[in-house]
Amino acid sequence: MTGDIKSRAEQLAALDPAGWQDTARSSAPQIAAAGRWPAWIDIESSLVKRIPTQDQTASGFDAGIACALGLMPQHAEKLVATLHAAYTPDAVAEIRSSIEHRNGAWHIKDVQSPTCWWLAACSLCLDGNDVDTKTFAQQITDFAALATNEVARKSAAEKTLTDMCRHFDATQRGYAFGERDGCMQGAYITGHDIAVMHAQHHDVYFIGTFHPSLGLEDFKWGSAVDDKGRAKSGPVHGSRQFVKCADESELAAAVAQAQKHLGIHDAAPRAAKTVHFRP
Repeated sequence: MTGDIKSRAEQLAALDPAGWQDTARSSAPQIAAAGRWPAWIDIESSLVKRIPTQDQTASGFDAGIACALGLMPQHAEKLVATLHAAYTPDAVAEIRSSIEHRNGAWHIKDVQSPTCWWLAACSLCLDGNDVDTKTFAQQITDFAALATNEVARKSAAEKTLTDMCRHFDATQRGYAFGERDGCMQGAYITGHDIAVMHAQHHDVYFIGTFHPSLGLEDFKWGSAVDDKGRAKSGPVHGSRQFVKCADESELAAAVAQAQKHLGIHDAAPRAAKTVHFRP
C-alpha cells in the first residue's frame, strides 16, 4: 500500500499545476460521495482552489487534497473525506476512539488507523494562502515519505494531535478559543461542543461545531467586507456548522445564540478546567 503511494507521488511530481488541479477536479465527486458532503459544499472549489498555479498561490496540501490526488489509503478515505467538508459526531467519535491521553501525552493507538493518516496529512498543512507550486510539490513528497515510514508517520500524527489539543484555551471566555490552525479540531477532540478561532491573517473569527447546526440560521450578520470585497460575516460556503464574524461584538452575540441552541447554558466567561477526553 505505501509503495503505491510512493509511486503515485512520483507520478504527480511529473505533472504541472494544471495536471494537479485536473486530478483533484476529476476525483472531487468520489471524495464528496465517500464523505457524504452536505449539499451546500462546493465540491470542486473546496479541493481545486487549494492547489496553486504558476501565477497564484493557494492554501495548499491537506488531508482532503491527499485523497483527491490518490495519496490516501482506501481504508482512510471515508474519515478524511468526511472531515474535509464537515465535522460530524460519528467522525469525532472515531477520532476519539483512535487516540489516548496517557502519562501526560497524546498517543495514536494504531499507526494504520484512518485517524493516524488524517493527522499525518494535517501535519503538512501551512497557515494562510501562500503555498506556491514548489512548496506544494514538496508537500506531496513529504507526505509520501510519511506514508512509507510508520515511525515518522506516527510521530508526525502525535505531534499534530498534541498541537491541536494545546492551542486553545477554555478558561477565559467560557468556550474553547484559539488563534492557531487546528485549535478548533483539538477542542472537538477533547470534548467541546463549540470552538472559536481568531484567524489573524484575515482578522475574522470562526465559530464551529461538529453538531448538525450552530442554530444561527436566523442570525443577523453584518455587512463588513475585507480588502478583496469578501464578506467578513456569515456562513462559510453556506454551512450551518461553520461561520465567521467580523469583530468581537458580533462574535459575542453569535456565540451566545449558538451556546443556547446547543444547550450550553453558561455562556459567561468563567474559571474552568479544559476538558480532556480520555478513551
